[in-house]
Amino acid sequence: MSDVELLSKAREGDQRAFAELVTRYQHIAWSVCLRITENQYDAEDALQIALASTWQNLSRFRGESKFGTWFYRIASNSAMAIVRKRRPEQSIDEEENGYVIELEDTTAVFEDRIADQDRLAYALQQLPDEAREALVLAEVAGLTYAEIAVHQNSSLSAVKVRIHRAKKKLIEILQSTT
Repeated sequence: MSDVELLSKAREGDQRAFAELVTRYQHIAWSVCLRITENQYDAEDALQIALASTWQNLSRFRGESKFGTWFYRIASNSAMAIVRKRRPEQSIDEEENGYVIELEDTTAVFEDRIADQDRLAYALQQLPDEAREALVLAEVAGLTYAEIAVHQNSSLSAVKVRIHRAKKKLIEILQSTT
C-alpha cells in the first residue's frame, strides 16, 4: 500500500495504517532524534513525542512534502525541545549518556566502531544546536537545504552556511581527537 493510501486510512482513525506508515520512516526518525539529543533515553522520549504528535496532527499534514519529511521535522522538533529543556543542567556525565559501554570479548573492529561512534557523538555535541540539527536533517534524514530552511525558519543561504560550518567544525574536531 502506498503512503497516500495509508495516510488516508490513518486520517480516518485506522491505527494499523498509521503504524505501518510510521514504521517505514521510524528508523531514520530515530537516528535524527538520537543525533540531536545525543543520548538514547532522550531520543526515545523525543521519538515517542514525535509519534504522538504525528498521530494527533495528521489532519494538519497538507501533503506539500513527503510524509517522511514531515515526520522527520516533527521528530527534529521533539528532539530540539528536549535539548532546550535540559540546557540549564548541562553537566554531562558520559556514563549516563551511554558513552561508556562495557563489552566482553569484542573484536578490535567492533571496538573501533564504538570508538568512532563515540568520537562522532562527542564532535556533534560540540556543535551549536541549530547547526547540529541542520546537519542531522541533511545527512541523516535526507532533507533538502530548502526544507531545512523552512523548518528552521531561516534563509536558504543561512542553512547552507550553517551546514558548511558544521561540517568544517566536525572535521576539525574529529581530526583533533584521533
